Amino acid sequence: MKSYTDLEQSKTLAKILPKESADMRWERLHDCNDKPLEWYVYLGRAISPDEDLIPCWSLAALLEVLPKDYAIALCWFNDGHRWRVCVDNADGEQPYHYADTPIDACYEMIVKLNTKVL
Repeated sequence: MKSYTDLEQSKTLAKILPKESADMRWERLHDCNDKPLEWYVYLGRAISPDEDLIPCWSLAALLEVLPKDYAIALCWFNDGHRWRVCVDNADGEQPYHYADTPIDACYEMIVKLNTKVL
């Protein structure tokens, strides 16, 4: 099962969320000639994010950044292959999103809520 945001999700969230909310980081290593190589994920925050250091979020970190004024539910659906995250606020509003993994569901909800606010 997916344990953290992929590189593209991480790049998007880095534009939306405080960098300090990430509990992991994507880091691009370089060869001896300083040529960029592959991206790798590490535990621990990206101290000073740059083009070779991107914040990354685990499921626990994503759940922490969802708005506290919402009731949050993350549930496995009966069809056996979908997760749903939904939030419910005092106004009776209930945005939700389905995805294949809890990470993807939370990511999509954070993007959806941020887009709505903007």
